[in-house]
Amino acid sequence: MVITLKHFRTIVPLLLLTILICVSYVPNIYYCYSEINVNESIIKEFKVMVKDLTYLSELGIDTFGLSKELDRALDLIQKGRYSEANTVLLKVKKELESLKSRASHIHLINEVRKYTIVVLIGLAPVLTYFLLPRLYLYLWYRYRRKWLVEGVKK
Repeated sequence: MVITLKHFRTIVPLLLLTILICVSYVPNIYYCYSEINVNESIIKEFKVMVKDLTYLSELGIDTFGLSKELDRALDLIQKGRYSEANTVLLKVKKELESLKSRASHIHLINEVRKYTIVVLIGLAPVLTYFLLPRLYLYLWYRYRRKWLVEGVKK
């Protein structure tokens, strides 16, 4: 096939159009790729926060408010509002770091409280056995101390 001037005139505009279309899509492809990287970093950060939240929850720390905030961030991520989700995640991350620094202290307090309750429940029958009769006698004597006893005459 021999390329003539007529063929050249029809091929050149098509080639130029193809080149223009390709050039116009390259920035869009780069933008989409960079947005995918941002999304992946937000999702990685979200996963780390969920892991930390699970750890704190296993220690017995109240994480209900933070889990609600993470749920809200997940909704924002699913809706594609990444900047708002990032703001929420930064706030949650700050609170998580604060809780993680105090986690051992809070865990210790929870454990002491739990074992104190167990000991008190275990001591309840023993205390009842020793103290209830004494309490009953004390109250009985207190309310009947002014009574007069008459002797029976035969």
